[in-house]
Amino acid sequence: MSDKYSLYLDTSNPEAVMAIYKGGNISKKVVWQGHRELSATLSKKLLEISKKEKINVEDIEGIYVFIGPGSFTGLRIGISFANALSYGLGIPIYAVRRKEKINFLRPRKIVIPKYGAPAKITKAKKANNHKP
Repeated sequence: MSDKYSLYLDTSNPEAVMAIYKGGNISKKVVWQGHRELSATLSKKLLEISKKEKINVEDIEGIYVFIGPGSFTGLRIGISFANALSYGLGIPIYAVRRKEKINFLRPRKIVIPKYGAPAKITKAKKANNHKP
């Protein structure tokens, strides 16, 4: 295994996980309560963890993202972030089916979440159409 850097991301639960792998082993890992602040904290955590590892984000050569099952919104936000980062850096992205068990084969162009169940979407309230 080489000394290449990879990023692992799991946003399937309120407690989000981001890790930098070096040569196939976890080098740095951060766990935080992303929950309702997930979209606001992902970029900050990426900068924080890359700074701790003393690398630039551009040094990352692959992204591994847990695809579910899990939180509908958490997976959607995390996987969208990973797909955008993969596209922006021009690096491969991989779907992870078992938490923290990354597979170095079969990169994808995009990764699609596997929610495990249909989304629970609240029905729209009826408009108040009465006249005074």
